[in-house]
Amino acid sequence: MERWLLRSHKDTALQRITSSAILRAFGVLLRHHPGAAFSMLGAGAAQAGRAAVSEVGSALHLTDEGAAIDKGE
Repeated sequence: MERWLLRSHKDTALQRITSSAILRAFGVLLRHHPGAAFSMLGAGAAQAGRAAVSEVGSALHLTDEGAAIDKGE
């Protein structure tokens, strides 16, 4: 993650400083508050799962409506 962040934000000194500060904050969070870090990770994963289920549901709903229109219902 560190390499990706620093590589993708290497254009200006300000971007490099910002990237370094973000990485430092993550490091401190993980070292000093691992429970909070894992709680945040779990919340993010749960939100991503809900978004994925919603997207799949929307796609299936659109497919079902399209099928109903094709059948003349």
